[in-house]
Amino acid sequence: MKKALIITSALLFSIGTVLAQGNTAYVDQSGDGENYSTVDQIGAGNEADVDQVATDPYEYDNVSDVDQMGNGNDATVDQEGEGNNDATTDQYGNGNVSWTWQYGEDNVVDVDQDGNGNSAKDHQTGDDNLSTTTQDGDGNISHVDQYGGWYGSDDNVSDVDQMGDGNDNFVKQAGDDNNSDVYELGNGNMANTEQYGNDNESDIDQIGNGNMADVEQHGYYIESDVYSDRNGNEADGYQDGWWNDAWTTQIGDGNMSGISQDGNMNDAWTYQYTDGNSSVVVQDGNANDSYVKQHIGDGNTSDVDQEGLHQDSWVHQHGAGNMVEVDQMGGFNDSDIDQLGDGNTAETMQDGLVNYSDVNQWDNGNEAYTNQVGNDNYSLINQSAADRK
Repeated sequence: MKKALIITSALLFSIGTVLAQGNTAYVDQSGDGENYSTVDQIGAGNEADVDQVATDPYEYDNVSDVDQMGNGNDATVDQEGEGNNDATTDQYGNGNVSWTWQYGEDNVVDVDQDGNGNSAKDHQTGDDNLSTTTQDGDGNISHVDQYGGWYGSDDNVSDVDQMGDGNDNFVKQAGDDNNSDVYELGNGNMANTEQYGNDNESDIDQIGNGNMADVEQHGYYIESDVYSDRNGNEADGYQDGWWNDAWTTQIGDGNMSGISQDGNMNDAWTYQYTDGNSSVVVQDGNANDSYVKQHIGDGNTSDVDQEGLHQDSWVHQHGAGNMVEVDQMGGFNDSDIDQLGDGNTAETMQDGLVNYSDVNQWDNGNEAYTNQVGNDNYSLINQSAADRK
């Protein structure tokens, strides 16, 4: 049975206060354990709905604290399990919505929304999960799911901070000991994080407007780091396996980075420091490494595809309008491309074992094509404008 204001018994304690006309608070608590609920509402048209079930009389308490200040805010808290679940909801402004659902033990959700029209949804099943959401601005959306399997997920952590207007975040973690951190400062940024497995980590930082990051990871001990500063950047990452790492840094406008790694112990680094650059890295196999750096110029393009074992690729583009394509198949191949100038083109293809290609282009408009099939091949190309005079 739902109680609007005060519920008191030997094993059940609840306080609900309505401080302005038209606010509504519903509290429903049951079970063998102890539940505690506090609701404070200031304004008009606010609604709070708290449902708590404690199934173990020997465990700690379920606790819910809802504070709403403004008009038309809506908070829902649903907690069920052996106990010690904790949900805190603070909403200041108008038309904010928060929904918290926890099933298990020792889970914590903390939602703080300051502004208008913000939405936060948290869903956790299992034990010892933690979700913290802070939204400051208008029209921000955050959705966090931490659950998986019949018994849920344990020891996952999600931290979301969105400051600005119209930012959108989605986090899903299924497994144990996963960690997701999302920070968005600006307007119209989007972040999507999905992690399946154990001991994975994702960190997304977006500063500016209209940036987008999408990270999906399957496996164990996988790490992804995305940092975007300024406007209109896009970073996509997909990793499947063990001990894969991907790092993306974008400082500029309109850059695009895509990293896909399938296998074990693969590493990829992408750095973009100007505007309109594009980098795609695909690695399929084990112990492959890719390093891409694009700076001091705009509109550079790099495409690296490596399949096999212990492939290494280095791409350095220092200028504008340069293009690189690297394809390596087999094992223990190495490609090194440096472009210093504008409008240079370099394409390298190696298929076999222990091949090495080194391309150096200075000045503008150089073209280099390397094709090596077999084992133990070596190629060195040096180009500058002076060479063609």
